[in-house]
Amino acid sequence: MRGYLLDISPSGRDEVILWVKRLDGRVVSHRVKWMPRIYVHGFLESLVKLGRLLSQRYFVDFVERSVKPGSPPETVLEIKVPFGSKKRVANLILDLGNHQLFKVYNVDLPSMQEFLYQYELHPTALTDLSNDGLKVLDSIEDLDYDLSWVKVAHLDAKVETSSIAPRFSNRLREVVVEMDGERIVLDGAEDGILQDLTKALDDLDIDVIVTDGGDSFLLPFLHYRAYVNGVELRLGRAEDPRNFKPSSSTYFSYGRVYCRFRLRGRIHIDSSNSMLYRETGLDGLIEVSTVARISVQDAARYTIG
Repeated sequence: MRGYLLDISPSGRDEVILWVKRLDGRVVSHRVKWMPRIYVHGFLESLVKLGRLLSQRYFVDFVERSVKPGSPPETVLEIKVPFGSKKRVANLILDLGNHQLFKVYNVDLPSMQEFLYQYELHPTALTDLSNDGLKVLDSIEDLDYDLSWVKVAHLDAKVETSSIAPRFSNRLREVVVEMDGERIVLDGAEDGILQDLTKALDDLDIDVIVTDGGDSFLLPFLHYRAYVNGVELRLGRAEDPRNFKPSSSTYFSYGRVYCRFRLRGRIHIDSSNSMLYRETGLDGLIEVSTVARISVQDAARYTIG
């Protein structure tokens, strides 16, 4: 199966989901068993003792790695840890060594970026998935690449409010989806609007949702209104990673981001929260994402630093 890598996300303790847009246009998910890794450097005798202790809970191995750029490889302890536990395990190791015996590496490297580096993958890469594994068919150094397969839609909503700043307690009046110059307006009862929104995104087979204030207000607001109306709202291709249920007094404050609303199987870009997107558009954003091997959703929210 050949297709373009659209998105990646962790699943559970030891699995990564790859969302691939096949050449026939259908988006499928592919699961890979994988765990993040941290590395511990220290005296070999101390590493052996540490390895015996940690092997009761984690997968450990001794490997050869260069501790410093250009230095010869040395024996270090490799530890595979569940997603989200790098810092906790690193702090445990430092405490065990009294913050003197061990140095821990790879802790701050984002796990999805680590995965992309290990498999020499990059966002939008043309890949071949088979029983033999995963093969990349293009290069990260390519300067001319085709993004015509990416379907982009702009999402906005109108809220019934008498104040300047809308609140989560306000009623949703309508949702607007714009794609390729066409404008779809969803109105009527709130529950119907929200149900129709999920269906519209699926029917249009949207890959990228662009919003203005989606992180700070729009997407959390839509999920809150779905919660109030007892409706299951799904903006990604899989269940959204969180059910955002703030209090009804929560409101939008200009320039403040309350959460980063990351979808699964679709890419969400908040134009008001992405300098890269505002300055370079989708092409520039994907260029940075590709070269740095960072998922597009993460790259959209990174500063230039």
